[in-house]
Amino acid sequence: MFAGRKLLVADDSSYYRTVISLTFNDEGMEVTTAVDGRPALEKIEQSIPDLALASVSMPGMGGYELCERIKESERFGHIPVMLLVGLHESFAQAEARRVGADDSVTKPFQSIRQL
Repeated sequence: MFAGRKLLVADDSSYYRTVISLTFNDEGMEVTTAVDGRPALEKIEQSIPDLALASVSMPGMGGYELCERIKESERFGHIPVMLLVGLHESFAQAEARRVGADDSVTKPFQSIRQL
């Protein structure tokens, strides 16, 4: 189902980067990770993903700004972006809509299928 697809995960938590990577690698996806939005944009330039997951709260460039940059790009604007929100983090639904996020999910995940 996911074989041959590419996923970009931008999250400052090594735990979530690892869990997501292992899970989707097992499903046949090629997973690229970044610790914040700036390296994530560089990695998008190198290999255009089919989906980007971005934590809203990262040092440097956070998920909202990363999403906005992706969606404003003529080359990358088609990439779906899902924002990852920590259970105890505030989530600005209006800001997510403004930057063009396609969806959001709360960490920790209830199940990997939820993700």
